[in-house]
Amino acid sequence: VEEAIELCGLGHMAKRAIGHLSKGYRQRVGLADTLVAKPPVLIFDEPTVGLDPRQIVEVRELIQALGKERTILLSTHYLPEVEQICDRVIIIHNGRIVLDDKLESALATEDGEKRSLEDVFIDVTGEEAYRIAAGTPSPSSSKPEPEDEDEPVEKEEQEGTAERDDADDKEAK
Repeated sequence: VEEAIELCGLGHMAKRAIGHLSKGYRQRVGLADTLVAKPPVLIFDEPTVGLDPRQIVEVRELIQALGKERTILLSTHYLPEVEQICDRVIIIHNGRIVLDDKLESALATEDGEKRSLEDVFIDVTGEEAYRIAAGTPSPSSSKPEPEDEDEPVEKEEQEGTAERDDADDKEAK
C-alpha cells in the first residue's frame, strides 16, 4: 500500500478523506488501489480529461513510469497525448484495427519527415469517416443526375425521395 501511495504521489494527501480531494487526486487514489494488486496490464480511458495542466503532466509521467514495468492500454481521442506518452499505437475504426505499429514508424513519411498522429488517423480511417461525421453523402451512395434536364425523373425515384425527405424531417426534430 505504501509503495502505491508513493508511486501515485499521494503521500502528502494520505490522511485526507477522498471526498475532499480534487478530481485528479481521486483518480490517483483509484489507481493506487488498483496497483496494490500488482496487475500486469493497466487500462486508462481518457486519463487526463478534466485535470489541471500540472496534474496532466504528472499523470502522463506516472503512466510512462508504469509502462516500464507493465503493459499499459491508453484509450483516448486526444492524439497529441498519445504522441507524448506511447511508443506503440493501435487505431481502431468502425470496430476494426486499421493501424498497429510503433509510434515512430507510424509518424514517419516516405521522405523522412514526421507527421502528426492526427494526419495518420485521417489517412488510415479514410475520407468516408469524415463525410459521415459531416453528414455529407459519399459519391458512391448518391444517384447520378440525369444528363438531360428536360428528361423526366422516374415516378418510383420521386416517391423514394419524398419518403427520405419525410424521414429526414422527422430525424431533425
